[in-house]
Amino acid sequence: MIEETLGLLDWPVIRADLARQVRYGPARHRASSLAPSFDPDTVAALHDETAQGRLLLDEVGDLDLTLAADPAQAVGRAALGGVLSGEELLDVAAAIAVQFRAARLGSASLTSPASLAAGSVRSSRSLRTETLAPKLVTMAGRIPDLSDVESNIRRAIDDRGEVMDSATPALRRLRSSVRNAYEHVTSALGKIVRSDLQSALQEQVISMRGDRFVLQVRSDLRHRVPGIVHDASNTGATVYVEPLATVDLGNSWRELSLEEERETARVLADLSEKVGLAGEAYMLGSELTGEIDFVLARARYGIRTRGVTPQLPEGPNGSNGQTLRLVAARHPLLGKDAVPLSIEIGRHKTTSDDQPGTSALPDSSVLVITGPNTGGKTVAMKTVGLLVAMNQSGLQVPTDEAVLPIFDGLYVDVGDHQSIEGSVSTFSSHIRRVIGILDNAGPDSLVLLDELGASTDPEEGAALARAVLDRLADRRVPTIVTTHHRSVAAHAEATVGMENASVDLDPDTLAPTYRLTMGIPGRSYAMSVAAGLGMPRDVLDAAGSYIDAKSAQYEESIEELRRERAAVDLKLAEAEVATESAERARVELEAQRAAFNARKNEMVEAMHGELVARHNDLTSRLKRAEAALSWNIGNVVAADSIDRSVLDSVKDDLATAKTEITELHEEESAKLEPVVPDSSASESLIPTTIEKGVLVEVRGLGATGTVQAVDAEIGEAEVLMGSVRLRLELSRLVPTAQVPTAQGRARGNAEPGALMVSASLGPALGTTELDLRGMRAEAAQLEVEVFLDRAIRDGLSSVRIIHGRATGVLRQVVREQLARHSLVTEYAPEKPGRGGDGATRVELA
Repeated sequence: MIEETLGLLDWPVIRADLARQVRYGPARHRASSLAPSFDPDTVAALHDETAQGRLLLDEVGDLDLTLAADPAQAVGRAALGGVLSGEELLDVAAAIAVQFRAARLGSASLTSPASLAAGSVRSSRSLRTETLAPKLVTMAGRIPDLSDVESNIRRAIDDRGEVMDSATPALRRLRSSVRNAYEHVTSALGKIVRSDLQSALQEQVISMRGDRFVLQVRSDLRHRVPGIVHDASNTGATVYVEPLATVDLGNSWRELSLEEERETARVLADLSEKVGLAGEAYMLGSELTGEIDFVLARARYGIRTRGVTPQLPEGPNGSNGQTLRLVAARHPLLGKDAVPLSIEIGRHKTTSDDQPGTSALPDSSVLVITGPNTGGKTVAMKTVGLLVAMNQSGLQVPTDEAVLPIFDGLYVDVGDHQSIEGSVSTFSSHIRRVIGILDNAGPDSLVLLDELGASTDPEEGAALARAVLDRLADRRVPTIVTTHHRSVAAHAEATVGMENASVDLDPDTLAPTYRLTMGIPGRSYAMSVAAGLGMPRDVLDAAGSYIDAKSAQYEESIEELRRERAAVDLKLAEAEVATESAERARVELEAQRAAFNARKNEMVEAMHGELVARHNDLTSRLKRAEAALSWNIGNVVAADSIDRSVLDSVKDDLATAKTEITELHEEESAKLEPVVPDSSASESLIPTTIEKGVLVEVRGLGATGTVQAVDAEIGEAEVLMGSVRLRLELSRLVPTAQVPTAQGRARGNAEPGALMVSASLGPALGTTELDLRGMRAEAAQLEVEVFLDRAIRDGLSSVRIIHGRATGVLRQVVREQLARHSLVTEYAPEKPGRGGDGATRVELA
């Protein structure tokens, strides 16, 4: 029954598309027979493989596993003692070469796809392969090495499938002898052709009959050419004669040819035996290579369809009736023409995190889709079914976001199943399928019913449809149903466990939009379509008079809902634009703050440089003065020609000068204390002066705003910045002495409907250093990214990353990441005294 169900969803077309992604021919049957699994562990394992394959393709590139012909039958025949032809042996060698490339997946450096094809040696970068695709590496590691068999075949068989002369020394010798014998016999025959006997020849050419060299002799002149007749023409006018003079030469050539054929057969038999002995290993390698390529084929399909790996809902194994949610899902067979749809059915969580005593939101296990013909109801329903089948087959699904349970059954009733031969009407066929579904479907199954209650009396069909949906809703069976019955949609609107959705026509052109709208039933377009096609007005008026008041009121209610939904969508779009505008403003403010900090640091460094120069100059001058003074005192003492009192006075002056020099030196040194830019690292306490109406600066944004409200219990405040309200942590707000302008106060009070944004900038960095030592490369890259974001957010212009020396792998990964980072202006190894090449100093924009 599953194959019939999959056929209703056009699953064979998915299989065919997937098969076109297979490169290794023997693996194509895997795609052609792909079917969903209903075991959660199996589905999880399949998705794990597909995700690893896609990561491998994204990071490294595709792996060449192309093999058109499958030599499995030839290998099996060789294992039974059969002798393979040269062409078959070449096919085996080609397959072994592909297996060898697949095996290199576990040992080759994957810096480029060409390295796999070339069989490059293992390097430290190849460790990335085990990280990217450990399951594929494990498979590759189990592929047997049959390169010696391939080498033997390549040495003996040329590209045309012929056994080469170099296959064995005996074959080389025999073929040389055969060529010599051939030249001798043809040379002798050529002399006869050119002799006086040529008049007896029908054609002056050398022919072959029964592996013998002969001449075409005229029947009436047969007596002139003595020899053995091997054949005659249909008319009898020509006989094929082997002259007696060349019989021995022909015998010699034939004997050597037979011996050469036996040696060639021996070579083929020997190679076939080697293939046969390796048959079991070959089959294992083919199976593993096929599995690897099938995983890559699923990954290629995911890339082509822009698919994602679905998440499991919360709950055991993602089942038990949990939520099914698809965001911007696209039908995989419609390509660029697919209109994305978003849909959700299933159980909802309680309003208070499932705490005892709290009320839960209503279940919505049944979704009823209504709308006009050709509007896209069936396509929307089949899209969900196809994506569920893809998910449970290990394929990524073409959506922006997907949450899919692992269903234990997929039940579908789509299309017309009437049978003239079996005397089964359309309605009877549908009812039989629905009965089977009710007997088998449970809370962990997915049911898809197209046009439930159709093909019979509308009133009775609608009643039957409502009863079927009640049964499915009572059992919490996830169900999607399409219908034209207005009463079924009304029943879904009024029943707990059911929800409406609709597809529409464009109100102006009446063309289908193929958009699915959740929460609103579809309206009827019969009157509008009839009017558009030219139905007379009096007929339309008469038809309107036959519509009862309740139905008319229902249509008006639906139209009102649509207008309200359109207004809400417009507001959401405006809010999204405002949010984007606020984000752009935030980015611009951060850029301005960073530019200011950079300018401030430049000024500080310039001032510091001037002070250093001044200090050095003054120190040099003082030292020269001190030296000169000391020299003069020495001369005075040496001359001993001055009064002692004068000498004492000079010594006192010298002591005073030294004291002044020391004080001046200390004063200048104090001026050289490093100037540290303002940092918010230590300002993590909640300010006590923040209250409503206070003008504050927002750390991390470099912007100011007016406090609108303060919630001290949770440590947050609402701040009005232009037309945007931000909910921020109090630790991010610093009161400023700036007085808000009257315009700013007016804006703060005049825009109660300003866009409200909750922003958590996170705690400020407590350090300008990041220590990565002991971390793996992937984890280190994530830490660096987060650290740089927070550093830029906090206005830091320079940070330090410690990665150690060790093997140098972590250092290389970090510096490659810094080279690609758009906000890193410069990076370089630290000074020798601060870690040298074991750390990297980073300058930020």
